[in-house]
Amino acid sequence: MSYLAKFTSPNQMKKLIKTVVADLLGSDEDLKTSSCHVISNLAANSQEMLKGYTSQIVPYVLLEKCREVPKEDEIAREKQEKWNDVWAELVPTTSSAVRLYKEEILNLAIDLVTNNEVWAVRKQAAVMIRVTFENLKKDAGIDVAKKSALSLRDTLNGRIWDGKIEILRALTSAFEAGGADFKRNMSATEIEDMETVLRREASKKNMEYAGAGLATIATWAVISESVESATWLAKKIDENVTKLIGARNDADSDDNMDGLSNLEKEIRASKLVTLNLTALAISLPAFNNAEEAESTLSQIAGYVKSTVIAWKSKQFFFNELAKSLEKWTPREPVAAGKLIDNILEQADELCAQQKKTVATDALQVVLRIQERSDRFGVDRNSVLDSVNRGVAGSETGLGSRFEAKMDTD
Repeated sequence: MSYLAKFTSPNQMKKLIKTVVADLLGSDEDLKTSSCHVISNLAANSQEMLKGYTSQIVPYVLLEKCREVPKEDEIAREKQEKWNDVWAELVPTTSSAVRLYKEEILNLAIDLVTNNEVWAVRKQAAVMIRVTFENLKKDAGIDVAKKSALSLRDTLNGRIWDGKIEILRALTSAFEAGGADFKRNMSATEIEDMETVLRREASKKNMEYAGAGLATIATWAVISESVESATWLAKKIDENVTKLIGARNDADSDDNMDGLSNLEKEIRASKLVTLNLTALAISLPAFNNAEEAESTLSQIAGYVKSTVIAWKSKQFFFNELAKSLEKWTPREPVAAGKLIDNILEQADELCAQQKKTVATDALQVVLRIQERSDRFGVDRNSVLDSVNRGVAGSETGLGSRFEAKMDTD
């Protein structure tokens, strides 16, 4: 059929593409597979006939690429690989495709997220929005990012459904793409409504879902320079971490731990603590001076030194802190001395526990601070002296990096 497409009339080709698109929107998996083969064959054998319809097809193929593949489902994995092959035949790269067809992709995705009655399809569409903004980044433009963010915000109303967490992740990506332009292009009412919804979602009893909400509000706090949101976030995380640590000892918790063994509780609590800590780290660039940042920096320093937070949670925490510190440019110096002291002490303890990889991640945080010591209220020589007094610098091999920083001054 793909060879014969060259000899068909425009109307016949239009009908074929219309059928393919309709089948991709349906629930019949066999018809979707057939559509996959049709698109693949057309792309391989009659690409010139397909060119006029690429903008119609690309959003639906991307939607299929964004479908979740259950673990150990070999049939689903094979279908996904086939769609990946079709995608590669249609477009040079995902980045170029979303730039060319961002309007068509986002129009479809927002419509599905808002109106489709199948939760799994809504989830796919939310993933597609996230992927689109992750590739567009600042090229999305504030008008596109704002329109998508407001639509996504409205879909957060109602109960938690399987996959709703992807709405929050898509919203986070839209925030990151629009950046500081959000604050300049939203009314006071729109900002207030957004913050109200985000706080509500970050306070849900399902703490895994709420953890994604915390990351979203952390990103919002940074792009909007909302110290109020970042401060609210820090207090909420303090409450959550206290409850989660208690959950390990069978104390009351917002999260449902019923029916779990002690080991399962420990694993789950650690995972949820990690979500809270990383959200706190993300929020740091929202602060612009020592007074604003003091409480959160003190809270972070306390978590670093805590003996009841698992080392794996701290590793994720350190990695997120390092990324945030690279982006943090407070207008006035902040006081990071206590944080440095606690990180270096923790790095030495991690070395003593034979966890040198985690100690290395911890020292990377201190390196980021030393690189811009004027922003973080510390003296470079003092940082170097503190590193040399401990063992982590020599045992991880990073000690010389602190000295190298001094040599380049």
